Amino acid sequence: MTPERKFQVKYLIMVLLVVLFTTIVIGGGMYYSIVSEMVYRLPDVSESSLTKSVVFSEVNSTLLMLIPVLFIAVAAVSLLLFGRIAAPLAKLKKEIEAIKRGDFTLETDEKSAQELTDLVISLHEAKKSVAAIVFEQRREANKLLEVANQLLKECADYKHEKKLTIDLINKLKTTIDSLQISLSKFRINK
Repeated sequence: MTPERKFQVKYLIMVLLVVLFTTIVIGGGMYYSIVSEMVYRLPDVSESSLTKSVVFSEVNSTLLMLIPVLFIAVAAVSLLLFGRIAAPLAKLKKEIEAIKRGDFTLETDEKSAQELTDLVISLHEAKKSVAAIVFEQRREANKLLEVANQLLKECADYKHEKKLTIDLINKLKTTIDSLQISLSKFRINK
């Protein structure tokens, strides 16, 4: 079974358990109210004591007590599920938006549902890989800039003879400067 399918089955089972709990509470409450009314009235066997209206009113009063309890229980389970899924997803979304802005320093904690933990770990590995590439590109751009500056210094004495070379070196320097500007938009921990 694929991890996606396991994730779906896991949360489907949770929802089915909530529905089962709801059914048991409502059905059990109705059964309890009917049986308790009959047991309460058992010594008095007259038909008027076991009329439908008496049993119906007892069932209604029991259900009116059970519905708020059931509502609170379902709300608690829903909040639990919401907390397990939505909160880590919101943190993950914030991290992805930071990456979109070029910030590789923000990290989401890995304490969430297993499926989200795997996703966060994969995202962190991808960020580290991209950050390493950006760091390497910055280093190479700095090396190129040093070479271009050194060439400009050496060609300064021969301006008349090396005009084309100086122009090419200046273009190289401009390109390296723009590369450094674009790389400076990335924030990494190195």
